[in-house]
Amino acid sequence: MVIASDEGDPYCIDLSRGDTVIYTAAHGMGTWDFSVACGNLEEFLHSVLVPRGFEEWDTSGDEPYEYYKVFLTGEGSDKKKTLLFIKKMFSCDFSQAKAYLEAAPLLVYKGLEPGAAKTGEQLKSIGAEYEVRKVSVAEFLSS
Repeated sequence: MVIASDEGDPYCIDLSRGDTVIYTAAHGMGTWDFSVACGNLEEFLHSVLVPRGFEEWDTSGDEPYEYYKVFLTGEGSDKKKTLLFIKKMFSCDFSQAKAYLEAAPLLVYKGLEPGAAKTGEQLKSIGAEYEVRKVSVAEFLSS
């Protein structure tokens, strides 16, 4: 089952094996020559969830990962800045950004703590109303 892709290269899990080894193969080579990308699903998720700019973050420890969701809950003190944030985050036009804002709470980030903190800082800087919520692995994977 394909669980992700990177510029057309699939990342797959073989559900018939009884483990969570992640495989990948190069797209456009004429045949699919799969190799192991990560030893298990948790390792894969951690590798793709470390936000850009946080490469120096220590990912070698045995500590359990903490997952977060950040929700935009209201326009805050500057509706224009909040709408511009939504437009940029979702690559949408103004009318769609307005519809997203009207339907708040809006999930704007899902991942590890460094990315949640960065997103929270961005929302705080524009005066938007937001909530940062720590979630379980099960909740993180379910939605």
